[in-house]
Amino acid sequence: LLAGFEYPVEHLEFTVTLPGQIDTLPGFVSGYHQARIEEYLTYSVDSATITGSSNINGAVTANQGTASVTGGSVSGEVNAATVITDGTTITGAVEASNTASITGGSADSVSGDNGVTIKDAEIANNVTSTEGAAIITDATIGGSVEAKLDSTITGGTVAGAVTVSDGKATVTGTEITGSLTADSVEMTGGKADAVTAEVGDATITGAALVGNVKATQGKATITKSTAASVEAEYVVADDATITGALTAETSAKMTGGSADSVTVTGDDAEATID
Repeated sequence: LLAGFEYPVEHLEFTVTLPGQIDTLPGFVSGYHQARIEEYLTYSVDSATITGSSNINGAVTANQGTASVTGGSVSGEVNAATVITDGTTITGAVEASNTASITGGSADSVSGDNGVTIKDAEIANNVTSTEGAAIITDATIGGSVEAKLDSTITGGTVAGAVTVSDGKATVTGTEITGSLTADSVEMTGGKADAVTAEVGDATITGAALVGNVKATQGKATITKSTAASVEAEYVVADDATITGALTAETSAKMTGGSADSVTVTGDDAEATID
């Protein structure tokens, strides 16, 4: 690419069109930098064309292809069918019509229609996947997280609500300032404003504070956790602290811990307190 240019090259912009469509991510090799040249380049792939530069001062767009950005910064949005970034500071939004994968770095917001994966990154606002899952690890999310399918959040913080509309939410060691809502919920450690399992079970273990817990069509299992109240079809509380009411439709079993009150409302209700 640089044949005939004087050195050192401070900035590079290039476009390469190949004879056929590019189905895999391209690789770059430099005589001086060897394979490390990819750390200094940002590029996007659209059909048979590769477009890139040594730094980006505007938006990155590859509507029908893959935008892959490694290191550096993008002072605008990144829009593509598939977005992959690694250690990149993005001042605008990341929007992918397929999937978005963000490792390290930061972005204003992230949207991947068919799935979002975020690791060790800082997202200023919302994370959204309208048709897929959200897999988030050790990230700081400044807004809400919304996904459709089974989603996992491990570590980090979420400043807004977490909602999984048609699947299970598995959350481990995450501090959620807002509510946690899914078909079913499995939460270990961390905290949330409220936890709601809309059609299944809510299982909470070792959580510092989970607000109001609801699983009106399933079982709420609270182990060594603190909750403001619990309302479910079945309730099992083991060494849990319930600062308000514990209410079950069919049965309630409480071993150790405490609750302000225990109520079982069904005709054949059963309550066991040890």
